[in-house]
Amino acid sequence: WLGECGQPLKTPCSDPPNISETTSSPTTNPSPQTPNQTAKSKLKPSTIVGITLADIDGLTVTGIFILYLYQLKKRRS
Repeated sequence: WLGECGQPLKTPCSDPPNISETTSSPTTNPSPQTPNQTAKSKLKPSTIVGITLADIDGLTVTGIFILYLYQLKKRRS
């Protein structure tokens, strides 16, 4: 579309036409990834549980703070 390619766009970039196959070495030209090797990293289930519990704790603390402010306002009026 705009000529953009590569990660994270999942559009493979073509090699420049000036590079010859005979002069490239394995260290400068990495092998392509097999379908089993993905760039995505999976989170461990314990990490997901930890994030979920932290979100719940954050919402609880926020709710308690809002209730506290409501009670202060209610007492003053």
